[in-house]
Amino acid sequence: MAPTLNIILTGSLSLLLSMNIFSQSLGLGAGINISKLNFKSDESTEFGDYRSLIGLHVALHYDLKFTDRFGIRIGIAYSSKGFGYKSGYNYSSDVDSFSTCSKSKTRLNYMQINPMLKYTLPVSECKTFYALIGPYLSMGLSGKQAEHQTYSYIDHFNPTNNINIDTSNDNEIHFGQDESGFDIINYGVTSIIGFQLNRFFVEAVYDIGINDIEINNEDEFEVRDRTFSIKFGYLFQ
Repeated sequence: MAPTLNIILTGSLSLLLSMNIFSQSLGLGAGINISKLNFKSDESTEFGDYRSLIGLHVALHYDLKFTDRFGIRIGIAYSSKGFGYKSGYNYSSDVDSFSTCSKSKTRLNYMQINPMLKYTLPVSECKTFYALIGPYLSMGLSGKQAEHQTYSYIDHFNPTNNINIDTSNDNEIHFGQDESGFDIINYGVTSIIGFQLNRFFVEAVYDIGINDIEINNEDEFEVRDRTFSIKFGYLFQ
């Protein structure tokens, strides 16, 4: 395994060194993630009562252009993903009424690496559109789940029977099969559409998770993340 890896690394490095570098730049960007889960079970796909969650995205990347149009990018980022959940039930009659509500937010924080291919479309000397695509590999750093539950019962004839319960709790998430059940590894495909004005840039990013991040699920039930990001940044050239 080690000799094969050395050959691949040596070959990749030799290929990069043999190419003429047209330009290079270092970029720093930050923005927000809007993440959600995709559930697949028995050939059906649904989101149910699961909701989007907003998180922080901070990234550093290094761009190499081999022509005025084509190049590569190596990126590393802190990416906060996750999902929200809400369910409830209400009932009312002339005699009594009750309602229940359950909310939760699950936040999963990752260190993410992106090797990508880049295509550039210059518009003018200072304006450029570009697109990137490539795989991503994330490693779980930390996580947290916040839960809030309420229950209310009202007796319209005897108020002494009324019940109101409101509970909240926060739990730390530890990655792994024997812990919280979330896989420490998350991988998939990233696509980016960007616009550069002088040294400033804005990017729309979409991550499509490939692996099942809930490792304790049954084989026919799979959970994958979907994350849309908006990022603003600056280039050091």
